[in-house]
Amino acid sequence: MLRGLDLRIPAGIAGLVLWMVSPGLFSQPLNDVCIEAELVQFGDGLVATVAGSTAEGATQDPETRECGGSNAPGVWFRLTGDGRRLRAETCASTYDTRLSLFEGACGELICVDSNDDFCGLQSLVEWSAMEGVDYLVLVHGFSSSAGDFTLLFTSQGIPEPGDDDGDGVFDEDDNCPEFPNPDQLDVDGDGVGDACSDPNVIEQDLDGDGIPDAEDNCVAVPNGFQEDLDGDGLGDACDSDDGTCAECWAGELICGKPMDGNFPLSGCNRISGQNLDLYSLVVAGGDVVINLSGSFDTFLELYDENCELVAQDDDGGDGLNSMISRNLPAGTYFVGASSFGAGQSGSISLTADCVSGISNFCVDCEARELNPGETQEGLLGSSGCRTQPFDQALEIFSLVVEEEFEGSLSVVSTDFNPSLSFYNDFCDLVSLNSNCSNPEFGACLNVHLGPGTYTVGVAAEDRVSTGSFRLVVSDAWDFKDFSRGDADANGRVDISDAVQILNFLFQGAERPSCLETVDVNNDARVNLTDGIYLLSWLFGEGEALAPPGPPGQGSGCGPDPDAPGSPGDLGCDTYTGCD
Repeated sequence: MLRGLDLRIPAGIAGLVLWMVSPGLFSQPLNDVCIEAELVQFGDGLVATVAGSTAEGATQDPETRECGGSNAPGVWFRLTGDGRRLRAETCASTYDTRLSLFEGACGELICVDSNDDFCGLQSLVEWSAMEGVDYLVLVHGFSSSAGDFTLLFTSQGIPEPGDDDGDGVFDEDDNCPEFPNPDQLDVDGDGVGDACSDPNVIEQDLDGDGIPDAEDNCVAVPNGFQEDLDGDGLGDACDSDDGTCAECWAGELICGKPMDGNFPLSGCNRISGQNLDLYSLVVAGGDVVINLSGSFDTFLELYDENCELVAQDDDGGDGLNSMISRNLPAGTYFVGASSFGAGQSGSISLTADCVSGISNFCVDCEARELNPGETQEGLLGSSGCRTQPFDQALEIFSLVVEEEFEGSLSVVSTDFNPSLSFYNDFCDLVSLNSNCSNPEFGACLNVHLGPGTYTVGVAAEDRVSTGSFRLVVSDAWDFKDFSRGDADANGRVDISDAVQILNFLFQGAERPSCLETVDVNNDARVNLTDGIYLLSWLFGEGEALAPPGPPGQGSGCGPDPDAPGSPGDLGCDTYTGCD
């Protein structure tokens, strides 16, 4: 990650960035990076509270790899120890949080503690703070979760005279002097603070969100802010008609009925900044295939009834279009129409093909055993296995992995253009590909697998063809060499590459054919930081680009150092700069 945004960037660079980026398209929090951590001070009491959001421009922090690792965006806070025991908690927050606690300088952080679920899905860390030592608290999320948070710091010191609970409110003005309550909440207006209204409030707060069950509009799910958008008395966290999905709702999608329209409509955004419109979809249960096409490079997401992300896809459809194929239980879902790059807009077509009661082909179809290092010859259509809703011929193989395996799956056919699908042991589609950078094969997938049994499917890209094919499981990964920073793949890194990155992010320019080249700091994200990072390096003011590359320097051309399928594996379809 870029070490702060206070780099001494020449005026020309700053002017170019401001010229390329329209106001409002990027709102990165000031404390998004460690070096810009927000200072927290206890003031007159023993409690300090800060509120914010990790869902509005924040980016992922690689520092968490050894201290509560996640792929979620996060923001930083800093405080100095005074010899007392301190506590930081997010129990009143509205999403699945994670806390990581460090000491030391930002470039040399030492992990003190981390926590995921302490109070429901929220987090708490507690430590003995040494006097004069700076501590850094990172608020992020489990996996890739993001949202609004309330961060409460508590110091277990000696209260000031006249403030017995140490909350910064003197006893004579405190509506609950026995328990810390700096917010002085009094929901029923009886003059007694909510913290004192019930001596058994902790035992009666089953979801740990700080709201007593008797007052909580969603007892089973933590929702400290008690959002209820439709005012029906049932909190958004427990109401499938409410929540973020309701705020971003743009219409209804019906199975088998194409929906044509314009994008964007709702004014909502994904965590990475791109516009997002959500369409409700009711399914009876079974196989569902959702396709999104548009006049721009589309991006598709699927959320469940609680607005939790279930699946997402970039180019799984034809060309730059998107597709999600899942076997779903009966219920209400939300389909997210978005773009790959920020600022893109245009016309879209959204369809959902739903087939109820489809059996599990991983169980019902006969699978041939496949082992690492083997080659299998096959005939598409010979087994009689077919998948819905397209009645498509499919040949499946049971890949048995006895020990950790890193390699590639590749298929070639002279009779049809093949596609290759890979499923986990629950028969959930994990990867789908119909191309390969190795010209010897029609489709390939890189895999990094632990011991277990997996399902591999071979089908025709046009969904109707049949014929012979050859499937190869190789120990060698199908690597594509590239050079970091060479966005236009011409074998050089210059200012035109930085301009191309900014045009792609904010002007709707064509997506680079090798996305890895534009992730110049290799933080698994492509954003404004990459443009600034590259410009700073070009003008001699910034750090070296992440390997491989750049051309003629450092490691030069080389493969992606990130493992296939990892968050850092952004993909590289074609790259000619190393030829």
